[in-house]
Amino acid sequence: MAMIEFIKPTKGKIILFVLLLTLSFIPYTNSTAFGCSDNAIGLPFTFYSSGFSGVECPNPIPSYNWVGLALNLIFWYLVSSVILHIYNKIKK
Repeated sequence: MAMIEFIKPTKGKIILFVLLLTLSFIPYTNSTAFGCSDNAIGLPFTFYSSGFSGVECPNPIPSYNWVGLALNLIFWYLVSSVILHIYNKIKK
């Protein structure tokens, strides 16, 4: 299979990509040993952080990471391509 065929968008890849990408938007919390916590969004690459807050970190500063968002889009599209490629191989 050529790389162009592997990456070429199909309905199945786009639907699976959107489903997997929604998992990326589930917020999670990072904690530190100093009592600070950070609410972040983006798996496997964080692209939004609400900033550390807590007793030791009184001024949270939110931040956006556009590179992380781009990497998430690429990562989840490649994952959906691999999943559908394996599914089609097993199906045959």
